[in-house]
Amino acid sequence: MSKTTLLQKARSLANLYGRPSGELISELRLFRTIMASKSKTFDSFADMAKYILTRTKKNVYKHLKFFVAIILVMPFVTADCERSFSAMNNIKTEERNKLGEILNDLMLLYDMTPKEKASLDIKAPAEWVVGKWNYDKVDKKPWSEQYDQNIV
Repeated sequence: MSKTTLLQKARSLANLYGRPSGELISELRLFRTIMASKSKTFDSFADMAKYILTRTKKNVYKHLKFFVAIILVMPFVTADCERSFSAMNNIKTEERNKLGEILNDLMLLYDMTPKEKASLDIKAPAEWVVGKWNYDKVDKKPWSEQYDQNIV
């Protein structure tokens, strides 16, 4: 990566996280200068990140350390989002295409731990669903005959 590109990306990143871009750029320049004087090179970003996080002084490279740590955890931060999208695809199938606003509630239920699910009060939501049924149609049940058989 060229020096100019690196500085542009550093400014953008610093502004994004509300950090002083001048200080981050100064730390980057200092780090590059010191590594060049030591003839130190890195085979990968992981090697450089490990060096920055474990072998440099915190008070000298505080912004650089902050951003390296963010870059290292970023793939793990997006994993939850990816899992949620996969769950949504399992919940919102072609047959359930018209879930509408209930899809959000189902997604929240999916992400709950078993302990959180056990503590839920399901009476109010059940009454809400029952309240949506049209009782004027006496010949129709709000559930299927197959469901009726499964209950018995």
